[in-house]
Amino acid sequence: MEVVLTQEEVNNYMSLLNQSQREFIEENIKQKKKSKWLEVLAKSKGIMINATMSLEEIESKIADWILIDVKDGGYMKRPFKCDCGARLRYQYILKNSKTKETRKLGVNCLEKHISLSPQIIKDVKKGIYHIDLERDEILTKFYHRDFYTRKIPKGFEVPDLFAKQLALELPLTDLQIHKLDRLLDEYESKRRYEKRMEMERLKRKKAIESLNEEQSAYFQQLNESDKTELVQLLIKEGQTEQEELDEIDVIKDDEILKHIELELPLLQRQKQVIDSAKRSQLIKYATEELTLESILERHLETLQAVRHKQEQIPRGLRKDWVTIQELVRSLKNGEDFNYARFKLLLSNLIIPLRIKKDKFL
Repeated sequence: MEVVLTQEEVNNYMSLLNQSQREFIEENIKQKKKSKWLEVLAKSKGIMINATMSLEEIESKIADWILIDVKDGGYMKRPFKCDCGARLRYQYILKNSKTKETRKLGVNCLEKHISLSPQIIKDVKKGIYHIDLERDEILTKFYHRDFYTRKIPKGFEVPDLFAKQLALELPLTDLQIHKLDRLLDEYESKRRYEKRMEMERLKRKKAIESLNEEQSAYFQQLNESDKTELVQLLIKEGQTEQEELDEIDVIKDDEILKHIELELPLLQRQKQVIDSAKRSQLIKYATEELTLESILERHLETLQAVRHKQEQIPRGLRKDWVTIQELVRSLKNGEDFNYARFKLLLSNLIIPLRIKKDKFL
């Protein structure tokens, strides 16, 4: 927002402020003009300055004409004099840090009387112009009651200058708003992250505290990577995965057996071991010659469960139960055996009887 006010408008808008507000704006503008002066001179001399340096430190490095004060005589008034004799509203008071000479000048006499290059004076005037624009923006916003409305969260440290403006109920410039919004966004993002991390910490703490004494002793023996994974599984699942072992004839991995014994969730690498065992077992069964013994080894418990509930078999499936028994007898007699049909009929039969499917169906 760039607003250029006439001197009359500046005077009228300033009259709307209370004394504390006027003093703040005047002092702030004065300090910014002094800083701009030093910035331009430092740049012209190739002197590096940074935000942590005080004005006194910068002045000592520059060793040249230093802007001491900027006096404002007020709208339509020219109470001050330039060293050339001209009447002034704005008087720039400068002091040579080497010779201690002091000059009181108007902006148009700066180049003539203090031996600074035209470019330096041009840069100074340009900087002062933009500082005045900041003042005009604040005054215009104040006139239109355009104040900063975003809520400041508790614990956020507002930059000192901004805090003073807000405390005095003065508007912020668009540039200040952009900077403050960015700082607030960063702060709120950090707070959300910290809150999320704290919730994760509490979840991890609760998960670890939920372990019994034996589980806790085992947990402490794990490496950090396994501890982290196990805690995440406890948070996510909170239950054992013992059913994985029901599908494996033999598990020789002591760590997996210990995990299951303690009713702890399986780690990813342990699941991979089990998956590998499953594949090996399926390959074994797929290449194994079908005999009555192998069929009974696989399905005996299921067949016994069906026989126990055969009186409950729905009328439409009773023929299937007869067919299943005939298929088993044909295998016993050395005749052709349709294993695919056997499994399909048995799978259909156990559903209405609510019998658990064995791992081969």
